[in-house]
Amino acid sequence: YEAGRLQKPAMFSMVDVPVESAVASANATEPVEWDVRASSLTFDGRIYVLMLDDLHTSLTRSLVVQNVAREFIERYFGPNDLAAVVYTSGHQEAGQELTSSRRLLRAAIDRFQGQKLPSAGEQKLAVHLTKERPFRANEGSSDRNIEALQRAEQIRDPNAAERDLSVRRALESVQKVATWLTDIQGRRKAMLLFSEGFDYDIYEPFNRGIADSILFDVQRAVGAAQRANVAVYGIDPRGLNQFNGLVDISARSDYPQLEYGTFKASLRELLLSQESLISLSEQTGGIAVVNSGDVAGGLGRIVLDNSRYYLLGYYSDPKHWSDKFLRIDVRVKRPGLLVRARQGYLPLDRRVVKRPKKEVSTSAALDAALRKPLPLGDLALRVSAAPFRSTGRNASLLVALEIDGDSLKFTEIDGRFHDKLEVS
Repeated sequence: YEAGRLQKPAMFSMVDVPVESAVASANATEPVEWDVRASSLTFDGRIYVLMLDDLHTSLTRSLVVQNVAREFIERYFGPNDLAAVVYTSGHQEAGQELTSSRRLLRAAIDRFQGQKLPSAGEQKLAVHLTKERPFRANEGSSDRNIEALQRAEQIRDPNAAERDLSVRRALESVQKVATWLTDIQGRRKAMLLFSEGFDYDIYEPFNRGIADSILFDVQRAVGAAQRANVAVYGIDPRGLNQFNGLVDISARSDYPQLEYGTFKASLRELLLSQESLISLSEQTGGIAVVNSGDVAGGLGRIVLDNSRYYLLGYYSDPKHWSDKFLRIDVRVKRPGLLVRARQGYLPLDRRVVKRPKKEVSTSAALDAALRKPLPLGDLALRVSAAPFRSTGRNASLLVALEIDGDSLKFTEIDGRFHDKLEVS
Protein backbone atom coordinates (compact mmCIF):
# COMPACT_ATOMS: atom_id res chain seq x y z
CA TYR A 1 0.00 0.00 0.00
CA GLU A 2 1.18 3.51 -0.85
CA ALA A 3 -0.52 6.20 1.21
CA GLY A 4 -3.30 3.70 1.88
CA ARG A 5 -3.85 2.85 -1.81
CA LEU A 6 -3.36 -0.77 -2.85
CA GLN A 7 -0.61 -1.16 -5.46
CA LYS A 8 -0.17 -3.83 -8.11
CA PRO A 9 3.30 -5.42 -7.92
CA ALA A 10 5.20 -5.08 -11.20
CA MET A 11 8.18 -7.19 -10.15
CA PHE A 12 9.07 -9.54 -7.34
CA SER A 13 12.30 -11.43 -6.78
CA MET A 14 14.55 -12.74 -4.05
CA VAL A 15 18.12 -11.53 -3.63
CA ASP A 16 20.40 -14.11 -2.03
CA VAL A 17 24.10 -13.24 -1.98
CA PRO A 18 26.15 -15.92 -0.19
CA VAL A 19 27.53 -14.68 3.11
CA GLU A 20 29.89 -17.61 3.63
CA SER A 21 32.22 -16.37 0.92
CA ALA A 22 32.79 -13.10 2.74
CA VAL A 23 33.61 -14.73 6.07
CA ALA A 24 35.67 -17.56 4.58
CA SER A 25 37.77 -15.28 2.42
CA ALA A 26 38.75 -13.26 5.47
CA ASN A 27 40.70 -16.24 6.82
CA ALA A 28 42.26 -17.13 3.47
CA THR A 29 45.29 -15.65 1.82
CA GLU A 30 44.36 -12.33 0.23
CA PRO A 31 44.42 -12.78 -3.54
CA VAL A 32 46.59 -10.70 -5.82
CA GLU A 33 44.60 -7.76 -7.10
CA TRP A 34 43.56 -7.90 -10.71
CA ASP A 35 45.00 -4.90 -12.56
CA VAL A 36 42.32 -4.97 -15.27
CA ARG A 37 39.05 -3.10 -14.82
CA ALA A 38 36.03 -4.46 -16.64
CA SER A 39 32.39 -3.64 -17.28
CA SER A 40 29.66 -6.20 -17.62
CA LEU A 41 25.90 -6.59 -17.58
CA THR A 42 25.78 -8.29 -14.19
CA PHE A 43 26.88 -7.49 -10.66
CA ASP A 44 26.23 -10.11 -7.99
CA GLY A 45 27.81 -8.56 -4.89
CA ARG A 46 26.86 -6.11 -2.17
CA ILE A 47 27.39 -2.35 -2.26
CA TYR A 48 28.63 -0.53 0.83
CA VAL A 49 29.56 3.07 1.50
CA LEU A 50 31.59 3.51 4.68
CA MET A 51 30.84 7.08 5.75
CA LEU A 52 33.38 8.10 8.39
CA ASP A 53 31.96 11.07 10.28
CA ASP A 54 35.16 12.79 11.35
CA LEU A 55 33.14 15.92 12.17
CA HIS A 56 31.31 14.08 14.97
CA THR A 57 33.96 11.69 16.27
CA SER A 58 36.34 12.61 19.08
CA LEU A 59 40.03 12.62 18.29
CA THR A 60 40.65 10.09 21.07
CA ARG A 61 38.29 7.61 19.39
CA SER A 62 39.87 7.78 15.95
CA LEU A 63 41.63 4.46 16.49
CA VAL A 64 38.38 2.83 17.64
CA VAL A 65 36.64 3.84 14.41
CA GLN A 66 39.58 2.61 12.36
CA ASN A 67 39.55 -0.77 14.12
CA VAL A 68 35.79 -1.28 13.73
CA ALA A 69 35.77 -0.22 10.07
CA ARG A 70 38.81 -2.40 9.31
CA GLU A 71 37.14 -5.34 11.03
CA PHE A 72 34.15 -4.94 8.74
CA ILE A 73 36.37 -4.98 5.65
CA GLU A 74 38.55 -7.85 6.77
CA ARG A 75 35.80 -10.05 8.18
CA TYR A 76 32.65 -9.34 6.17
CA PHE A 77 33.72 -7.83 2.84
CA GLY A 78 33.19 -10.45 0.13
CA PRO A 79 35.27 -10.92 -3.03
CA ASN A 80 32.40 -9.72 -5.25
CA ASP A 81 31.44 -6.76 -3.06
CA LEU A 82 32.15 -3.11 -3.76
CA ALA A 83 32.73 -0.44 -1.15
CA ALA A 84 33.66 3.22 -0.96
CA VAL A 85 35.01 5.35 1.89
CA VAL A 86 33.66 8.88 2.34
CA TYR A 87 34.57 11.53 4.91
CA THR A 88 31.82 13.91 6.07
CA SER A 89 34.38 16.73 6.28
CA GLY A 90 34.84 16.50 2.52
CA HIS A 91 38.47 15.33 2.40
CA GLN A 92 38.19 13.64 -0.98
CA GLU A 93 41.89 12.85 -1.13
CA ALA A 94 41.49 10.74 2.03
CA GLY A 95 38.50 8.77 0.79
CA GLN A 96 38.19 5.96 -1.73
CA GLU A 97 35.82 5.45 -4.66
CA LEU A 98 33.96 2.17 -5.18
CA THR A 99 36.45 -0.67 -5.28
CA SER A 100 36.79 -4.35 -4.47
CA SER A 101 40.33 -3.83 -3.15
CA ARG A 102 40.61 -4.40 0.58
CA ARG A 103 44.06 -2.82 0.47
CA LEU A 104 42.75 0.49 -0.86
CA LEU A 105 39.81 0.48 1.56
CA ARG A 106 42.06 -0.15 4.56
CA ALA A 107 44.38 2.65 3.46
CA ALA A 108 41.45 5.10 3.27
CA ILE A 109 40.22 3.99 6.70
CA ASP A 110 43.66 4.40 8.27
CA ARG A 111 43.70 8.07 7.25
CA PHE A 112 40.70 8.77 9.51
CA GLN A 113 41.12 11.29 12.31
CA GLY A 114 38.25 12.64 14.37
CA GLN A 115 37.82 16.37 14.87
CA LYS A 116 34.67 16.58 16.97
CA LEU A 117 34.10 19.79 18.93
CA PRO A 118 33.82 19.68 22.73
CA SER A 119 30.25 19.15 23.87
CA ALA A 120 27.98 22.19 24.10
CA GLY A 121 27.45 21.54 27.80
CA GLU A 122 31.16 21.49 28.49
CA GLN A 123 31.65 24.73 26.61
CA LYS A 124 28.76 26.46 28.38
CA LEU A 125 30.02 25.39 31.78
CA ALA A 126 33.51 26.69 31.00
CA VAL A 127 32.07 30.10 30.04
CA HIS A 128 29.86 30.13 33.12
CA LEU A 129 32.68 29.33 35.55
CA THR A 130 34.92 31.93 33.94
CA LYS A 131 32.28 34.64 34.22
CA GLU A 132 31.30 33.78 37.79
CA ARG A 133 34.78 33.58 39.30
CA PRO A 134 34.92 37.32 40.16
CA PHE A 135 31.65 37.10 42.10
CA ARG A 136 32.54 34.21 44.39
CA ALA A 137 34.32 36.47 46.83
CA ASN A 138 31.14 38.48 47.30
CA GLU A 139 28.61 35.76 48.01
CA GLY A 140 26.85 37.96 50.56
CA SER A 141 25.42 40.19 47.86
CA SER A 142 22.13 38.64 46.84
CA ASP A 143 21.67 41.15 44.02
CA ARG A 144 24.95 40.12 42.47
CA ASN A 145 24.10 36.44 42.81
CA ILE A 146 20.76 36.95 41.11
CA GLU A 147 22.43 38.97 38.37
CA ALA A 148 25.02 36.21 37.86
CA LEU A 149 22.32 33.56 37.66
CA GLN A 150 20.44 35.51 35.02
CA ARG A 151 23.59 35.90 32.95
CA ALA A 152 24.42 32.20 33.30
CA GLU A 153 21.00 31.17 32.03
CA GLN A 154 21.63 33.23 28.89
CA ILE A 155 24.98 31.65 28.07
CA ARG A 156 25.34 30.68 24.44
CA ASP A 157 27.45 27.89 23.06
CA PRO A 158 30.66 29.64 21.94
CA ASN A 159 31.04 27.09 19.13
CA ALA A 160 27.41 27.25 18.02
CA ALA A 161 28.15 28.45 14.48
CA GLU A 162 30.78 25.78 13.86
CA ARG A 163 28.55 23.12 15.44
CA ASP A 164 25.71 24.13 13.11
CA LEU A 165 28.02 23.88 10.10
CA SER A 166 29.29 20.42 11.10
CA VAL A 167 25.77 18.98 11.32
CA ARG A 168 24.77 20.47 7.99
CA ARG A 169 27.92 19.20 6.26
CA ALA A 170 27.37 15.68 7.59
CA LEU A 171 23.74 15.65 6.45
CA GLU A 172 24.76 17.04 3.06
CA SER A 173 27.24 14.16 2.70
CA VAL A 174 24.46 11.65 3.37
CA GLN A 175 22.24 13.33 0.79
CA LYS A 176 24.91 13.56 -1.92
CA VAL A 177 26.06 9.94 -1.55
CA ALA A 178 22.45 8.69 -1.62
CA THR A 179 21.73 10.71 -4.76
CA TRP A 180 24.93 9.37 -6.36
CA LEU A 181 23.72 5.80 -5.75
CA THR A 182 20.27 6.42 -7.26
CA ASP A 183 21.21 5.04 -10.69
CA ILE A 184 22.07 1.63 -9.20
CA GLN A 185 18.78 -0.20 -9.55
CA GLY A 186 17.46 -3.55 -8.45
CA ARG A 187 19.25 -3.91 -5.12
CA ARG A 188 19.73 -2.41 -1.69
CA LYS A 189 22.66 -0.14 -0.97
CA ALA A 190 24.09 0.15 2.53
CA MET A 191 25.56 3.30 4.04
CA LEU A 192 27.54 2.51 7.20
CA LEU A 193 27.64 5.78 9.14
CA PHE A 194 30.43 5.56 11.74
CA SER A 195 29.62 8.46 14.03
CA GLU A 196 29.04 9.51 17.63
CA GLY A 197 25.86 11.19 16.41
CA PHE A 198 24.75 14.80 16.23
CA ASP A 199 24.47 16.44 19.66
CA TYR A 200 22.67 19.46 18.20
CA ASP A 201 19.61 20.24 20.34
CA ILE A 202 16.70 20.61 17.92
CA TYR A 203 14.17 20.48 20.77
CA GLU A 204 15.26 23.62 22.62
CA PRO A 205 12.18 25.91 22.45
CA PHE A 206 14.32 29.02 22.94
CA ASN A 207 17.60 29.99 21.35
CA ARG A 208 17.01 27.46 18.58
CA GLY A 209 19.54 29.03 16.25
CA ILE A 210 19.13 27.37 12.85
CA ALA A 211 17.35 24.28 14.19
CA ASP A 212 14.52 24.65 11.65
CA SER A 213 17.03 24.75 8.81
CA ILE A 214 18.79 21.66 10.15
CA LEU A 215 15.48 19.81 10.35
CA PHE A 216 14.98 20.64 6.68
CA ASP A 217 18.45 19.22 5.93
CA VAL A 218 17.49 16.04 7.79
CA GLN A 219 14.37 15.77 5.67
CA ARG A 220 16.36 16.18 2.45
CA ALA A 221 18.96 13.60 3.48
CA VAL A 222 16.35 11.02 4.51
CA GLY A 223 14.28 11.74 1.39
CA ALA A 224 17.27 11.17 -0.90
CA ALA A 225 18.13 7.90 0.86
CA GLN A 226 14.55 6.66 0.66
CA ARG A 227 14.25 7.43 -3.06
CA ALA A 228 17.58 5.75 -3.82
CA ASN A 229 16.81 2.67 -1.67
CA VAL A 230 19.85 3.39 0.49
CA ALA A 231 19.65 2.03 4.03
CA VAL A 232 21.62 3.99 6.62
CA TYR A 233 23.22 1.98 9.43
CA GLY A 234 24.28 4.25 12.28
CA ILE A 235 27.25 2.76 14.13
CA ASP A 236 28.32 4.37 17.40
CA PRO A 237 31.98 3.46 18.03
CA ARG A 238 31.56 4.10 21.76
CA GLY A 239 29.67 0.84 22.25
CA LEU A 240 28.84 0.18 25.89
CA ASN A 241 31.73 2.35 27.05
CA GLN A 242 29.99 5.59 26.25
CA PHE A 243 29.80 6.63 29.90
CA ASN A 244 33.57 7.02 29.85
CA GLY A 245 33.00 9.65 27.19
CA LEU A 246 30.62 11.75 29.24
CA VAL A 247 31.79 15.21 30.13
CA ASP A 248 34.13 14.76 33.06
CA ILE A 249 33.91 17.95 35.09
CA SER A 250 35.43 18.22 38.53
CA ALA A 251 33.80 21.54 39.33
CA ARG A 252 30.02 21.77 39.19
CA SER A 253 27.79 24.72 38.54
CA ASP A 254 27.06 26.86 41.60
CA TYR A 255 23.39 26.88 40.70
CA PRO A 256 21.30 23.69 40.70
CA GLN A 257 18.93 25.28 38.16
CA LEU A 258 21.66 24.98 35.53
CA GLU A 259 21.77 21.43 34.22
CA TYR A 260 24.90 21.73 32.14
CA GLY A 261 27.94 20.54 34.00
CA THR A 262 25.95 17.73 35.63
CA PHE A 263 25.73 14.03 34.86
CA LYS A 264 22.10 14.50 33.88
CA ALA A 265 23.02 17.05 31.22
CA SER A 266 25.86 14.89 29.89
CA LEU A 267 23.54 11.90 29.66
CA ARG A 268 21.01 14.03 27.81
CA GLU A 269 23.62 15.03 25.23
CA LEU A 270 24.59 11.38 24.81
CA LEU A 271 20.99 10.29 24.25
CA LEU A 272 20.44 13.19 21.86
CA SER A 273 23.40 12.15 19.72
CA GLN A 274 22.37 8.48 19.68
CA GLU A 275 18.81 9.44 18.81
CA SER A 276 20.02 11.04 15.59
CA LEU A 277 21.68 7.77 14.51
CA ILE A 278 18.60 5.74 15.43
CA SER A 279 16.29 8.11 13.55
CA LEU A 280 18.36 8.10 10.34
CA SER A 281 18.58 4.30 10.45
CA GLU A 282 14.91 3.62 11.14
CA GLN A 283 13.59 6.08 8.56
CA THR A 284 15.71 4.55 5.79
CA GLY A 285 15.17 0.89 6.65
CA GLY A 286 18.51 0.31 8.34
CA ILE A 287 19.61 -0.82 11.79
CA ALA A 288 21.29 1.36 14.41
CA VAL A 289 24.21 -0.23 16.26
CA VAL A 290 24.27 1.97 19.36
CA ASN A 291 24.69 1.32 23.08
CA SER A 292 25.93 -2.16 22.25
CA GLY A 293 28.78 -4.19 23.66
CA ASP A 294 28.79 -6.36 20.53
CA VAL A 295 29.59 -3.98 17.70
CA ALA A 296 31.04 -6.88 15.67
CA GLY A 297 27.72 -8.71 15.96
CA GLY A 298 25.96 -5.60 14.71
CA LEU A 299 28.22 -5.56 11.67
CA GLY A 300 27.23 -9.16 10.96
CA ARG A 301 23.54 -8.19 11.08
CA ILE A 302 24.21 -5.46 8.53
CA VAL A 303 25.77 -8.00 6.15
CA LEU A 304 22.81 -10.37 6.52
CA ASP A 305 20.44 -7.47 6.00
CA ASN A 306 22.03 -6.81 2.59
CA SER A 307 22.48 -10.44 1.56
CA ARG A 308 19.02 -12.02 1.73
CA TYR A 309 15.90 -10.03 1.06
CA TYR A 310 12.92 -9.77 -1.27
CA LEU A 311 12.76 -7.09 -3.93
CA LEU A 312 9.25 -5.81 -4.53
CA GLY A 313 8.47 -3.09 -7.06
CA TYR A 314 5.47 -1.17 -8.34
CA TYR A 315 4.77 1.86 -10.49
CA SER A 316 3.66 4.85 -8.45
CA ASP A 317 1.00 7.13 -9.93
CA PRO A 318 2.47 10.67 -10.23
CA LYS A 319 -1.05 12.10 -9.94
CA HIS A 320 -0.94 11.34 -6.23
CA TRP A 321 2.49 12.86 -5.69
CA SER A 322 2.82 15.97 -3.57
CA ASP A 323 5.41 17.55 -1.33
CA LYS A 324 4.30 15.26 1.49
CA PHE A 325 5.79 11.98 2.66
CA LEU A 326 4.17 8.93 1.02
CA ARG A 327 4.01 6.01 3.43
CA ILE A 328 4.60 2.46 2.16
CA ASP A 329 2.92 -0.38 4.03
CA VAL A 330 3.98 -3.92 3.08
CA ARG A 331 1.78 -6.72 4.41
CA VAL A 332 1.93 -10.50 4.16
CA LYS A 333 -0.87 -12.99 4.69
CA ARG A 334 1.13 -15.57 6.61
CA PRO A 335 0.61 -14.95 10.36
CA GLY A 336 3.48 -14.47 12.77
CA LEU A 337 5.85 -12.73 10.32
CA LEU A 338 7.44 -9.36 10.87
CA VAL A 339 8.05 -7.29 7.73
CA ARG A 340 10.97 -4.86 7.65
CA ALA A 341 10.75 -2.51 4.68
CA ARG A 342 11.10 1.10 3.71
CA GLN A 343 8.61 3.24 5.59
CA GLY A 344 8.00 5.37 2.51
CA TYR A 345 9.56 8.14 0.48
CA LEU A 346 9.34 11.81 -0.33
CA PRO A 347 8.64 12.29 -4.06
CA LEU A 348 11.23 14.33 -5.92
CA ASP A 349 9.96 17.58 -7.38
CA ARG A 350 10.73 17.06 -11.06
CA ARG A 351 10.44 20.77 -11.72
CA VAL A 352 13.66 21.49 -9.84
CA VAL A 353 15.66 18.49 -11.05
CA LYS A 354 18.58 19.67 -13.16
CA ARG A 355 20.65 17.22 -15.13
CA PRO A 356 24.22 18.31 -15.83
CA LYS A 357 24.49 19.93 -19.22
CA LYS A 358 26.17 17.65 -21.73
CA GLU A 359 29.00 19.26 -23.62
CA VAL A 360 28.82 16.62 -26.35
CA SER A 361 25.92 14.93 -28.06
CA THR A 362 25.69 11.39 -26.69
CA SER A 363 22.94 8.84 -26.85
CA ALA A 364 20.73 8.22 -23.82
CA ALA A 365 22.28 4.79 -23.28
CA LEU A 366 25.86 6.09 -23.26
CA ASP A 367 24.91 9.07 -21.11
CA ALA A 368 23.34 6.73 -18.54
CA ALA A 369 26.38 4.44 -18.59
CA LEU A 370 28.71 7.39 -17.91
CA ARG A 371 26.62 8.50 -14.91
CA LYS A 372 26.33 5.09 -13.25
CA PRO A 373 28.57 4.49 -10.24
CA LEU A 374 28.93 0.84 -11.28
CA PRO A 375 30.86 -0.25 -14.38
CA LEU A 376 27.80 -1.65 -16.15
CA GLY A 377 26.94 -1.32 -19.81
CA ASP A 378 25.62 -3.07 -22.89
CA LEU A 379 29.10 -3.21 -24.40
CA ALA A 380 31.65 -5.08 -22.31
CA LEU A 381 34.96 -3.25 -21.91
CA ARG A 382 38.25 -4.11 -20.26
CA VAL A 383 40.95 -1.54 -19.61
CA SER A 384 44.42 -1.71 -18.09
CA ALA A 385 47.25 0.77 -17.62
CA ALA A 386 50.96 -0.05 -17.70
CA PRO A 387 53.53 2.58 -16.63
CA PHE A 388 57.03 2.55 -18.09
CA ARG A 389 60.01 4.31 -16.65
CA SER A 390 61.68 6.91 -18.84
CA THR A 391 64.55 9.37 -18.47
CA GLY A 392 64.72 11.56 -15.39
CA ARG A 393 61.36 12.01 -13.68
CA ASN A 394 59.42 11.34 -16.85
CA ALA A 395 57.37 8.23 -17.52
CA SER A 396 55.20 6.85 -20.28
CA LEU A 397 51.82 5.20 -19.78
CA LEU A 398 50.29 2.60 -22.04
CA VAL A 399 46.51 2.31 -21.79
CA ALA A 400 44.98 -0.78 -23.37
CA LEU A 401 41.25 -0.87 -24.08
CA GLU A 402 39.64 -4.13 -25.11
CA ILE A 403 36.13 -4.39 -26.53
CA ASP A 404 34.12 -7.58 -26.44
CA GLY A 405 33.68 -8.40 -30.13
CA ASP A 406 30.66 -10.61 -29.46
CA SER A 407 28.72 -7.45 -28.62
CA LEU A 408 29.44 -5.82 -31.96
CA LYS A 409 26.77 -6.12 -34.65
CA PHE A 410 28.60 -6.08 -37.99
CA THR A 411 26.83 -5.48 -41.28
CA GLU A 412 28.37 -6.68 -44.54
CA ILE A 413 28.62 -4.01 -47.24
CA ASP A 414 30.47 -4.68 -50.48
CA GLY A 415 32.45 -7.52 -48.98
CA ARG A 416 33.50 -5.59 -45.87
CA PHE A 417 32.01 -5.69 -42.38
CA HIS A 418 30.99 -2.39 -40.80
CA ASP A 419 29.85 -1.25 -37.37
CA LYS A 420 29.86 2.06 -35.49
CA LEU A 421 31.27 2.87 -32.07
CA GLU A 422 30.07 5.87 -30.12
CA VAL A 423 32.87 7.46 -28.09
CA SER A 424 32.55 10.11 -25.39
